[in-house]
Amino acid sequence: ADRFLAPLEGPRFYPGETETLVVEPGLRVGRIDTVRLRQRGASVEVRPALGLTTSEVAETYPGVTLEALGFAMLGDRWNLAVRARGASLGRVPPHLMLYAGGLDLVRGFPDNYVRTSALALANLELRFVAFDSTWVALVPTAFVDAVAARAPSGEVGSAASVGAGL
Repeated sequence: ADRFLAPLEGPRFYPGETETLVVEPGLRVGRIDTVRLRQRGASVEVRPALGLTTSEVAETYPGVTLEALGFAMLGDRWNLAVRARGASLGRVPPHLMLYAGGLDLVRGFPDNYVRTSALALANLELRFVAFDSTWVALVPTAFVDAVAARAPSGEVGSAASVGAGL
């Protein structure tokens, strides 16, 4: 709520004031082990959701997120990481829709580049532990990120990026 802390940068539009409660239980099957920057294993997670809101667009709305993660060690220094995510929401106001873009989901695009009620997302990373000490680690990473989403108008679009980082 803006009454508690003023926004640092104003958005293009301000959503109507709403109060929202989302109940989102999750079930995860699988195990991912992390041993000093290297991961291995797989998991699948499902999170059904029910939202209750004071918005005029919808008083209640359903949602679901499915996510699969996989990690494989390739030798002592290489790690392969894969994520696949699908998500869908019922009718909600714009500020409660699904957003993707930026460093967390689709690198190479601005934060919240995609706004949708349904999406499919995939990330693939190849990591190399170049240097690892107690206090500092250098891990060059090559990645491919992709998203396909249904626009609020109903059209389906996609975006993809390829890159590398440290």
